[in-house]
Amino acid sequence: MIRWLRLRLGAGQARTTSGRGVEITPPADAADAADVDDPVDSLTRAWIARFDGTHNIVISGPGVWLALTALLAGADGDAGVELEAATGVARADAAATVTRRLDEMRQTDGVAAAVGLWVDRSVPLLPGLFDPQSGVGVAPLEDQAQLDAWADHATGGLIRSLGVELRNDVRAVLASVVAAHGRWEQPFQPGIGNWQGQHRIDGWLDRSFDPDDVAVVGAGADTTKISRVVVRTTVGTEVHLVAGAPGASAGRCLNLALDAVSGTAPVVAGADIAAGTSVGCLTASTEEGDSARPRAHVGVPQFSVADRHDLLRQADLFGLVAIQDTTRGHLPHLTPEPLALSQAVQQAVMHFGAEGFEAAAVTALLAVPGSIPPRRPHRHRRLVLRADHNRPFGFLVVTPGGMPLFAGWVADIDTAGPG
Repeated sequence: MIRWLRLRLGAGQARTTSGRGVEITPPADAADAADVDDPVDSLTRAWIARFDGTHNIVISGPGVWLALTALLAGADGDAGVELEAATGVARADAAATVTRRLDEMRQTDGVAAAVGLWVDRSVPLLPGLFDPQSGVGVAPLEDQAQLDAWADHATGGLIRSLGVELRNDVRAVLASVVAAHGRWEQPFQPGIGNWQGQHRIDGWLDRSFDPDDVAVVGAGADTTKISRVVVRTTVGTEVHLVAGAPGASAGRCLNLALDAVSGTAPVVAGADIAAGTSVGCLTASTEEGDSARPRAHVGVPQFSVADRHDLLRQADLFGLVAIQDTTRGHLPHLTPEPLALSQAVQQAVMHFGAEGFEAAAVTALLAVPGSIPPRRPHRHRRLVLRADHNRPFGFLVVTPGGMPLFAGWVADIDTAGPG
């Protein structure tokens, strides 16, 4: 049975542009808006592109993005550069961006979002990074039970622990939560189905749908197409069920579904789907009936998917390569204490049932002591100037106003001598 979150939730939830009618290519102004890359969407797409489609998986792009962007707020050096690239946010804007995104998420009915930071009492925090109005909770780091209780409460019991090991050397923990739930506008009924034509499924769900909530996505030169069913909830959130041809790439199908949400992929829905169409899980045919209005019927198995992702296994994707180097500190805007990342994990769960859905994700990042480069002994120095251009070198021609007019590189003096 679906367990319902009893929080007043708020987290960003993409809304479809479908409405209740046939979807078509959006007008130019909508298409232009969709061309503006959203950093959360970009990170989600990059992660999805790595799916191999061979096992059950569930992720929260916004969940990992919130944690990474909050981490970026305290970072610098190579770690900061990598995190900026992964999140699409400038370090100077990171803290304010997290606050703004949390506010947006929390204003959505049926969705929750939170970011927490716990710091060992031995680690001094620099003031001002996350103030009480930032939306980021800051507290002393106590023990494993403290962290697990936060995850349990923030997800309404869907995820009972933070999913990381609080070893003795951990000095700081940064975590995010995204959770959502909704009751269907119309519940499913129990039915009979089978999986790949081989065996009957317990928990098969059936019901009629508004024909305009059933669609084919994709057209043009790219022959990839998917079927899509929009399952609507009473709070406005939606679950999109999408499928491609047998053997189709999971990453491609899901990214095409994201294109449909953003208005950058063509969508044909309702009565505009031609008889004889067979795409993904959708087939269209004709029959005799009492009304000319199309009808739609959807079957789907009830499902629950739980997943755990070690983000450090894809450190390049998440901007977490340099920050693991324990020979130095990487969070100087958070604390003067040198810290490096030791664990990065996301746990996620999705339940889809007859009456509704619920989902949650917890992303946790753990920091351990780094080291400060040893100080060199003080020595008296004297000035010596040398400029031996005895290896390849480059040049610039710059105007008085600082504009570089020319730039070049001399790699081989034999072919670059006087003419």
